[in-house]
Amino acid sequence: MSQDPKARGRDDFERAMAGVRRITGAERVAEPAPRRTSVGGGDGVPSGGRGSSGRPPGIRIGSVAGLNRRQADRLRRGELGVEDSLDLHGCTRRDAALRVAGF
Repeated sequence: MSQDPKARGRDDFERAMAGVRRITGAERVAEPAPRRTSVGGGDGVPSGGRGSSGRPPGIRIGSVAGLNRRQADRLRRGELGVEDSLDLHGCTRRDAALRVAGF
């Protein structure tokens, strides 16, 4: 036990790797490209309201029924509290989208 822990770890590693050889390019199996998923694709599910910059679009006065300038300003400043909640646990994406739309 006179050997320091790093040297012992290196010896253990070398012993475990004995007989292992590097795979050459011809033997190497190509990894499949990661599958890209589209958030809010053309399946009728909302995309989350994000613009191309990744930020939510600004609030346009009059674009939401019942939202006047004062309320929009308070919303923008974070002064409006939570009035209700919606539990989407166990919903499919489509069912959740319908529930959110009706909320």
